[in-house]
Formats: sequence, structure tokens, C-alpha cells
Amino acid sequence: MTFRRVFALLSLGATIGCATQNAAPLGQSAALQDRAVDIELVSVDGEPFFLGDYRGSDVVVFLFATFDGVSQISARPLSEFARSHPETVVIGIAIQPNAKSFAGPWRDVVDPDFVVAYPANETAALSGATDLGHVEAVPTVLHIDPHGKLRNRHVGLVEPASLKDFVK
Repeated sequence: MTFRRVFALLSLGATIGCATQNAAPLGQSAALQDRAVDIELVSVDGEPFFLGDYRGSDVVVFLFATFDGVSQISARPLSEFARSHPETVVIGIAIQPNAKSFAGPWRDVVDPDFVVAYPANETAALSGATDLGHVEAVPTVLHIDPHGKLRNRHVGLVEPASLKDFVK
């Protein structure tokens, strides 16, 4: 074996070993916050607002990318949930580079029954430097309780049957 192959194998082994240490199970987050979550957002209609404006209500946050097929598939069950649970606020947040340019056209095509927005500070959102933390993958769905605390997180395809149990 050449030095390059040995080095590559050792690097791969170290990467796998570090990646599995303290990893959360697939579809779950490593840690939920016990403090109120807030982030400044801008609706695709240009209206700025804060996630904290919805304190007092359960909020389902749908973190998505406009180019992602699984995000597009997940929008339908979230729309159905929003229609059948008007007491729960549902907000879709485009987490991707240049979200401001793509979120509006995505909303116009997909026509979801929830507010579509993007982070006011895109750089902070993409780097994980907001109260939402690092987004492991899209789509990610969050449940924020009436006190503003992150109570549940699901990464991956959103299934209609699981949404009712998601907000408890």
C-alpha cells in the first residue's frame, strides 16, 4: 500500500469514528433548547417579523430548500395540517443561499397554506448562528411551544400521520 492509501484509510476511519460519537438518531436532533427561540424573518411579501411574535401559540417551523424535492413533497402534508389545525401557526422558512430570490417563486408555484419566509440574516442562518441552531438537513420541522421553546425536531420527509403527534 502506498502512503496515500494508508493516509486516506486512516483519515476515513477517524472521520467515521468522530462522526458517530454523540450522534443523534436519524430524524432527531442532538439537543433541544430550554430557552425561548427567536429569529428575525422576512415574509416573501417583504414584511419583517420575529418568530417570537407568535408566543402564546404552538408554532410549526418548516425549514426547507426550494430546490429540494423532499421539501416540496413535505409541503403538502404541512398545508393539510395548517388547514385542519388553525390554532397552530405554520411557517415555512427557506434555508439556502439567496433564499430571498427563490422563496417567493417557490410559494407561488407550490401554493402552501402557510406563511413562507426567509431569514433576515441569511449568513447567520446558514452558519447555524441563530436560535434555530445548525440545520442538519432539509427538510427539518420544528415544534416551538407557546413559551417559545423548541420542543421537537424532525429531520427528513414529513408524513401526514406523524404531524398530529408532533405537536403535543
